[in-house]
Amino acid sequence: MADPIHKADREAISMGLLSGLITGLGSEWDRESGSWMVIAIREWGESRWMLCDEIREGEDTVLRAARFDGVAEALEEAARLVPPGA
Repeated sequence: MADPIHKADREAISMGLLSGLITGLGSEWDRESGSWMVIAIREWGESRWMLCDEIREGEDTVLRAARFDGVAEALEEAARLVPPGA
């Protein structure tokens, strides 16, 4: 059974890259939604995080998966997450 994918916003993924907690970024096809997602991983796939957007629902703020129509768009977004010096 695959390890669960954790949700993370853009700032958390950028900080993870800067600190070395996250060692790789990529994209993954989600069959259920028919879209691409940005996935951050720790070395050897120990942990995985899915890029999410903060969405306001009434008085609450929730994290929803950021979805992209094509792999190129997902990879471009992943490249934007890499902070200078990482």
